[in-house]
Amino acid sequence: MFKNRFKSVLSKVLCTTLVLGIISNFHAIMKVQAETPSTSTFAKGADVGWLSQMEATNYIFKDKDGNVKDCLSILKDYGIDSIRLRTWVNPSDSKTDGHCSTSEVIAMAVKAKAMGFRIMIDFHYSDTWADPGKQVKPLAWKDHDFDVLKTDVYDYTLGVMNALKIAGVTPEWVQVGNETNPGMMLPDGSIKDYSKLAQLINRGYDAVKAISNNTKVIIHIADGYDNVNFRKYFDGLKANNAKYDVIGMSYYPYWAGTDYTSNIDALGNNLNDMAARYGKEVMVVEVGGLDTEPINTYNMLVAVQAKVKAVPNNKGTGVFYWEPEGAKSWSGYALSAWGSDGKPTKAMEAFIPGAIEYNPFPVKQVTIDKASTNVEVGDTLALKVAITPINATIMGVKYTTSDSTIAKIDSSNGIITGVKAGTATITVTTLDGNKTARCKIIVTKNTKLVNNYGFELGLNDWTVTGDVTAVDLEKDLHSGNSALHYNDTIKNFTVSQTIKGLANGSYELSAWVSGSGGETTSQIYAQTSDKTTLTTNFTNSGWRVWTKPTINNIKVTDGTLTIGAKYAATGGQWGNIDEFKLIKNKDTSLSDLNIDLIKIINFVKYAIFILV
Repeated sequence: MFKNRFKSVLSKVLCTTLVLGIISNFHAIMKVQAETPSTSTFAKGADVGWLSQMEATNYIFKDKDGNVKDCLSILKDYGIDSIRLRTWVNPSDSKTDGHCSTSEVIAMAVKAKAMGFRIMIDFHYSDTWADPGKQVKPLAWKDHDFDVLKTDVYDYTLGVMNALKIAGVTPEWVQVGNETNPGMMLPDGSIKDYSKLAQLINRGYDAVKAISNNTKVIIHIADGYDNVNFRKYFDGLKANNAKYDVIGMSYYPYWAGTDYTSNIDALGNNLNDMAARYGKEVMVVEVGGLDTEPINTYNMLVAVQAKVKAVPNNKGTGVFYWEPEGAKSWSGYALSAWGSDGKPTKAMEAFIPGAIEYNPFPVKQVTIDKASTNVEVGDTLALKVAITPINATIMGVKYTTSDSTIAKIDSSNGIITGVKAGTATITVTTLDGNKTARCKIIVTKNTKLVNNYGFELGLNDWTVTGDVTAVDLEKDLHSGNSALHYNDTIKNFTVSQTIKGLANGSYELSAWVSGSGGETTSQIYAQTSDKTTLTTNFTNSGWRVWTKPTINNIKVTDGTLTIGAKYAATGGQWGNIDEFKLIKNKDTSLSDLNIDLIKIINFVKYAIFILV
C-alpha cells in the first residue's frame, strides 16, 4: 500500500514538473484563463490525435486553394469548433501507433484552446489503441489487482486533468474509455462483470469531477446503428450504478461493410432511443468515410449531423470526424478527409453552416461487365460496375441478392460469396436510387481442396476449440470479405478442418496470417490419419502485416488430412487468419522423364560411337 501511495505522489510531482516545462513554452497562451465549458451550441468536431506527429514529421498542410497553412486554422475555416485528443499512459514513439503522451496532449490542447476550440479528452487507459478488438491494460498496470487498478484509473485521470487545468485548459468533455464494447482494461473491466466495469468507470468519473464538475463524462462504444447492443450495454451499466453524462457512439458504415444509406436511419433511431431511455445527451464522437469517395462522405456527414440534431429536447449535441487530417499518404488510413495533395477533400464542406446534400451531376446509367457469371460454393468474386457519366456526383452503388442462401453479397463492395449450388440474381442500385442493373449468379459445387478456405461462410466446415468466445469473423482480411479473428482475451485455441477423399501423394499447405505478435505458440499444421503432424511456426508483427507460413511435403496415404492453426497466448494478443490453401504437388512419373531418358540414351550412343 505504501508503495502505491508513494507511486501516486511521485506521479503527481512528475506530472506537475512536466506541465511547468510546457507552460514555459506558452507564456502568451497562459494568459487564457480556464473557463466554464460552453454547452449552448452543437459541436462540430475533429479528432486530431495524429497532428503532433504529422507536424513533427514536417507534413505540409494546405488549404483548398493550395496555400500552406496551419492544420487547425484550416479545420476552423470549414466550421470545426471542437477538438478531440486521445491520451495514452506510456506510449511508444511509433509514428502512427504511438505518441499521445500527457505532454503532447497538453501542448495540443493549449494550442487549440488558444484558437477558440472546445476540447474533448479521450482516455484510452492503455499504452496504444483501445477499441472493440483490443482493450489492453497499460504495461505498468498489468499485474495490479482490481483495487489497485481502480486507484490507477483515478490517479492517472486526476493527474492529466490537473495538468490540463494548470495549463489553462478545462475540457468540455472527457471520455472514460474508448470504444469499450467488450469493456476496458481486460480482463478486469470486462462486460462479463458489469459491476467491475462500472467501478472503473466511476473512478474515472470521480477524478474528472474532482477537477471540473462542469466537464461532461462520456461513455463511448462502437457501432452506433446497433440498438440491441447499445441497450444491453447501457442497461448493464445502469443496473450497476455507473456514472456518466453523455452516451457517445462511433459510426463507420465502411467497417460495417455497407453504405451509409443502408443504416443511417438505424443510427437515428438509436440516438433517439438512447436519449429517451437513459435521459442522457448523445453524440457521435467518431465518424469517417473513404477519402476516395469525398462526395459520398460529404453526404454521409450531412445526414449524420441531421440525425443528431433531430434528437428530441436538444439531447443530440455533436458530431466528431475521426482524424480528418490523417492523410492516407502519411498514415495509411483510408477514412481521412485529406487528399494526397495535402488539401482537405470535399467531405469537410459538410461542416460548413448550411451544407445540404450535394448532387449536381446525377447518374444517367449503371452497367455490369457481364450478364451472367459462375462462382463456386465458399468462393468469392467481385462484379465490375461502371457508372455514367464518369463525373457523376454520387458515384457509389449498393448491391442486393435475390437469395442470400445461394449467393451472399456485400452491399457496399459487391463481393459475392457462393453459399450453396443454385442460381440467384444480383441487383446493383446507384446510391441516388435512380438506376439499376442486374447479373445472374450461378453457384456451383466447390472443387477446391479446402472447404470454406477463406471463412467467407463463417465457421462452416471448421471446428474451433479452446477459447471459442474470443474467436469471431471480421473484415480485417487478406482477400475476399471475411477472415477469422481472435481478440486480445485469447489464451489458446485451435481451428481445424478434416478433408477426406484426397488423392494420395504429396501436398503443400499455406495460410495468410497477421496480428499483434507476442503469442507463445502460433503455427499452422497438417496431421495425417496416423497422427503424423507437420507444423510451421510464424511470428505476427502488426495490424494488417500479412505473412504466408507454408508446410511442404505433406504425405497423404489414405485420402484423409486434418489441417488448421494453433495458438497459445498470455493475454493481450490478437490476430487474423485467412485463405488456407492446400495444393497437391505434381507427381513425377516415367512419362515425365521420357524426353530426358531419350536424350540420355542418344548421348550414350554418341559417346560409344566416338570411343569406337
